[in-house]
Amino acid sequence: MDNNSSDKTLLSEQVHDLQKRTKAAIESCDSALFPSLLVEYAKLLNGGVKRAYTSNSELSGELLHELVLLSEESKLIPPTSKNNPLVELKWLDNSISKLLIIVKRLYPVDTTLELKWHPKVLSVSGKLFQDGHYPEAIFAAFKSLEAYVKKKSGVKNKSGKDLMAHVFSESNPILKIKCSLPDTAKEEQEGFKFIFMGAMVGIRNPKAHYEITQRDRARTSQYLALASLLFKTVDDATL
Repeated sequence: MDNNSSDKTLLSEQVHDLQKRTKAAIESCDSALFPSLLVEYAKLLNGGVKRAYTSNSELSGELLHELVLLSEESKLIPPTSKNNPLVELKWLDNSISKLLIIVKRLYPVDTTLELKWHPKVLSVSGKLFQDGHYPEAIFAAFKSLEAYVKKKSGVKNKSGKDLMAHVFSESNPILKIKCSLPDTAKEEQEGFKFIFMGAMVGIRNPKAHYEITQRDRARTSQYLALASLLFKTVDDATL
């Protein structure tokens, strides 16, 4: 990854992370976090201005405008009252949303890796991934994988682990894995059966039934790469 790619990814992730922590502070009614979050926002805004100065004068102007607004924060935000102690955090959340939009325009998402994902993964998870909704992106990919297996196999009365065990059974498979060698066909069929089953139990199910915190962009990309591999495996499988 070149320096520009690393730079843009870092800035985007920092803004995403700040917004998530700001929203968490709003949800927990922790208005005491506002000063420290505001300092982080100001640093990211300054960083964006420096990056935009040499590459995009229009966006540099927009970021400078946001800096001016930040300097006039006391005029923009009504005095915090006991009836609405989160007004400052909500203002900050809105400001971060605007910064995120500018950062995306300043640094369009590098899709070099994402272009290697299966088309179905790009279709159901690409936008979620770009917007930083990582748990949702992972869940969408593996939920779609389950539907993909159902459609190709014709099995409608099973789901999740049971679906994969039935469809990819090594003794009586409905979908036969494309194997490397004839001598390893049964072992590979069994191995992929367990991978598909594990994907349902260990990846899809937790994200369907629990609120999962996932902030790691690279790890999310790896989950989606696994989903892509399994989609391709289904494509190559024969009835």
